Amino acid sequence: MKHVFLVIKSLIVPIVWAILLWVGQAVLQASGHPSDLVRIPATLLQAWILIRLFSTLVRDPFWSRAFATTAWVIAALNVLKLLNPLIGFLDSLAINMGDARLSLFTVIKGAAILVLLIWIASVFSRFVQSRLNMSKDLTPSVRSLIAQAVKIGLFFTAVMVAMNIVGIDLTALAVFSGALGVGCRYRVWLAGHL
Repeated sequence: MKHVFLVIKSLIVPIVWAILLWVGQAVLQASGHPSDLVRIPATLLQAWILIRLFSTLVRDPFWSRAFATTAWVIAALNVLKLLNPLIGFLDSLAINMGDARLSLFTVIKGAAILVLLIWIASVFSRFVQSRLNMSKDLTPSVRSLIAQAVKIGLFFTAVMVAMNIVGIDLTALAVFSGALGVGCRYRVWLAGHL
C-alpha cells in the first residue's frame, strides 16, 4: 500500500500539468485559436498517467499490458481526431429490441465497465476477507459464510450497476427472475406432492 501512495504522490505534478493543458486547450478552443499543440500533449500525458496508475494498482502483467495498449490506441485515435468518428461508427452498429437500442459501442463500454467493477468488487471482497480472518470472535465457518455472502453480493451489484450504466432496463430482468423463482417453487412443490 505504501508503494501505491508513493506512485500517486509522484503523479501529482503530471496530473496538475494535464489539468492545466486541458484548461489551456479549452481556452484556446473557446477563443477560436488552434488548440492541437496543447491537445496532443494533454492526451498523451493523460494516457501515461492512467497507465502508470493502473500498472501500480494491477500487478498482473497481462492486464497491465492490455490496459496500456488500449490506452495508447485510444490516445492515438484522439490525437488523430478519429476517436469520435470511431465511436459514432460503433454506435451506428446497433439492433433495436423493443424500446431498447443495443449498439456495439454500448456492448464494449458495458464490458469495460463490468471488468472494472468486478475488479473493484474482488479487491474489496479480499479486504473484507482479510478483516474477517483477523476476527477472533467468529468461528471459521461463519467467517467463510460472511466472506462468500459479501463476495456474491458485490459481484451481483457490479453486474447490475454495469447493466444500468449501459442502459439495459432492469425491470425486465426483475420480471424474468420473479417468473423463474415462481417456476422453481412450483417445481419443488410438485416434487413434494408426487
